[in-house]
Amino acid sequence: MSVTETEKPDNATTFRIKESREMDPAEVETKHVARFNDLIEDDSIFKEDRDDEIGERRHFHVISPEGYLKDAKITSPHHFHISYVELPPGHEVQLHAHDVAEVFVQMTGTFEFGYGDQGQHKVVLNPMDTFSVPIDVMRGFKNVGLTNGIVMVIYDKPGDILENIFYDEEHIDEIRETWKKSGKDITVKRVN
Repeated sequence: MSVTETEKPDNATTFRIKESREMDPAEVETKHVARFNDLIEDDSIFKEDRDDEIGERRHFHVISPEGYLKDAKITSPHHFHISYVELPPGHEVQLHAHDVAEVFVQMTGTFEFGYGDQGQHKVVLNPMDTFSVPIDVMRGFKNVGLTNGIVMVIYDKPGDILENIFYDEEHIDEIRETWKKSGKDITVKRVN
């Protein structure tokens, strides 16, 4: 006898039955698998910031719906982006925020994350630790380990996430100077 919706006990779990969608085996490697050793470094993203003596880092994009992030291996529709950021010891990513949630999964090394208006609160991640940062919270991170470290970054939104970064007003002059070193200027736009 099958259980109907009206006969379902309060503590029962519902399992659904549905036909599986087929994946073309010929497309699996080309469209659905991203091998770390085959990822292409995006040396243009945040280049201005990376030219700073402590901002050196490497970005590798794994999943980016519609290819918003350059050279992402997987570009099929998703509701998120995944990238890896590699930092040498002592190097850091400046304090900033996004209007999307951002999740960090430490893959190798040890990073210290500063969060809050001035990055005054700290959390240290070791391999396989995860830190989920809500929308609009300032965050930055630094490799406090002795070797290069890699963190997986998951941006919880489809579309162009690079248009949704903002900085604290107190740090804007420092950021402007960093960008000027690379021959570029920035404009400042206040958002609420």
